[in-house]
Amino acid sequence: MSAALEWSAYTDPSLQALEREGIFARAWQYVGHFAELGQGAGYVAGRVGDIPVVVTRDRTGLLRAFLNVCRHRGSVLAAGAAARETLQCPYHAWTYGLDGALRSAPRSDREAGFDCEGISLRPASVGAWGPFLFVNPDPDAAPLAEVLGDLPGLVAEAGVDIDELRHHARAESTVEANWKLVAENFLECYHCAVAHPGFSALVDVSPDAYELALGDAFSSQFGPVRENGSGLDTEGEVARSQFHFLWPNTMINIFPGRTNFSIGPVLPAGPERTERFLDYFFGSEAEEGWIEELLEFDGQVGAEDKVLVENVQRGVATGLIERGRLLPESERLIVDFQRRVQARASRRRSSRPSSRWSLRQLSKRSRGKAPLRSASRTAQPGSLSCEQSPKRQVEANAATSSNVCSRPWETSQSCSSRRPGVSSTSPPPGSGSSSRWLVVCRPRPSLAISATGITVPPASWFTIVDFPTPDEPSSTTVRCPAR
Repeated sequence: MSAALEWSAYTDPSLQALEREGIFARAWQYVGHFAELGQGAGYVAGRVGDIPVVVTRDRTGLLRAFLNVCRHRGSVLAAGAAARETLQCPYHAWTYGLDGALRSAPRSDREAGFDCEGISLRPASVGAWGPFLFVNPDPDAAPLAEVLGDLPGLVAEAGVDIDELRHHARAESTVEANWKLVAENFLECYHCAVAHPGFSALVDVSPDAYELALGDAFSSQFGPVRENGSGLDTEGEVARSQFHFLWPNTMINIFPGRTNFSIGPVLPAGPERTERFLDYFFGSEAEEGWIEELLEFDGQVGAEDKVLVENVQRGVATGLIERGRLLPESERLIVDFQRRVQARASRRRSSRPSSRWSLRQLSKRSRGKAPLRSASRTAQPGSLSCEQSPKRQVEANAATSSNVCSRPWETSQSCSSRRPGVSSTSPPPGSGSSSRWLVVCRPRPSLAISATGITVPPASWFTIVDFPTPDEPSSTTVRCPAR
């Protein structure tokens, strides 16, 4: 079995910035469709991850995309969609053209040396696939067509001509769970036979029939209609279902029956909350009655998934279990997704000190556990030293390499010249009086201090841990992130 992401990855607020920089700021994501731009010049505002963006189209039909952030004081600039030729900030009325250039700024004529020339919105990359609009915040991103690869061909093989699709409706929803859990739920049908009786009555979800496929930038699931399947009229152009996931957060659904296509992103709205929308498109032959039937069918599956994912969030949020396990075959799309998350988020993490394992988290782990007997205070030379000391302030500058210990903390092996990742000057709230231990993590093999239950893997900086009493530390695990 494959080890899954640590469950703290679904609750840790500090990961939001890392995922923004390492994932969402560097990937193509669906933001809307051409009909939102109207018939001429206009704009549509959206989000990629939690990054506000805006797509514009000028009179000549030229598409552009920008970060939807005013260059004055940083306000989000535009909202919704409109047919107009300027973007005006709601804060101080700085006004930009659809080319992103600043046109006017109230009172700027009273400021010596102020010139609108050269001030413009920060550009992003924009791409279109049929009626679908995508944005990548990276202005130098590879073209959308290169990233989509074989995906348009797979959709065409299903019997869907995207150029003939017409937008029908948008469904918006909120899930009280981390965005990664919502994505992972989409990436497997291992749960379908148990949790989706209506879907499983229509689609053959057995492992021999239900196909999983991995691509460079997207993954796919193919489900044939069950013999004598029920729940949805499957007569029409589309013979079997297709479900595609374009990294990192765009979901595509095609159901058997009349020509249909739904697409939308999952958007982080905090560590334990996800906002999403799904745009439904249909072919001209899809009658209103069948459309309503499909929307009801898909809505039921979505309602069942919401319950499942929110249950998972409640479980992983306990903080008492480190991680779960994945089935390498049935959940291999999740395995691939988690590897991508780890590679991209950790790439950003490695360039800065980390404070993920904070005093607050560690004190939560130690509270309520039975104390252990007193143990030796000193570890093997050169590896790690735990030195008991009176409560004392330790100052450490995380931005510079400096000695992080000060007497009376200092012992022969309790100091490291590595950059610190966590420092504290007082016990966490609610922890009561406690002795302060200094754990210095050095880049050497892991060392277990069995009597205290502390295991410190290889790492490059230190963590301070609070224990309930001077002589009887609680059993806990200290994890120090590697450089």
